[in-house]
Amino acid sequence: MIAKIEGRSDELEEYTVEIREEIIKEIDAANIITRNRYGALVLNTEDLPIFDIDEPKLGFFGWLFGLKADLQRKELIYQQVREVANRPEFSNIGFRIYETKKGARVILDGISKAAGSEEIAKLFDLLNADSLYQTLCLRQKCYRARLTPKPLNIGVKQKKVPFPRTDFQQTDLEKWLASYEQRAERYATCRLVEAIRSAKANRGAIAYHDEITRANSEMPLG
Repeated sequence: MIAKIEGRSDELEEYTVEIREEIIKEIDAANIITRNRYGALVLNTEDLPIFDIDEPKLGFFGWLFGLKADLQRKELIYQQVREVANRPEFSNIGFRIYETKKGARVILDGISKAAGSEEIAKLFDLLNADSLYQTLCLRQKCYRARLTPKPLNIGVKQKKVPFPRTDFQQTDLEKWLASYEQRAERYATCRLVEAIRSAKANRGAIAYHDEITRANSEMPLG
């Protein structure tokens, strides 16, 4: 509601309608890359659990006084992820923690579970995953992770990217992409903070994610 009041309705579009996006690359049968409605590349995966976390879980006094510092808020998210990762029932799963511009992203290593499974529902709650993101995962029957920066985060005017497109729309998009991609090269989409255990599964999708997001760089986040 706040986003819509502030005129940021585009930010909510991917949470409210079915995916209708151009396929850019197929990593394998369960992992594809698409271009979303504002031009960024997105990983769509059926069996690589990804969690988008914008806020830490706070008790009564935490919500009452709030967390003013962005760094303090993110550090609390990381700590809570570590606590979940160290629970005995998850001892055979790797947890990869990434910093995003807004909060954190967590990718599970060594487990292939659909978004609607009981175990993932429990982790959505324990990790305090963003509620709109949870809805998206359940509705689309896949997890999604943005791979390239949001245009507005890197000083590029946001553009609606329809699909399918007319020839005119395609030409217009290619002009915009030249500017966006040149600017995006200066930014990372997320930064790897910590890898808690490593399990050799889903390595192709994870490696591709880390490469395209520049997760191992020191570039500013976009």
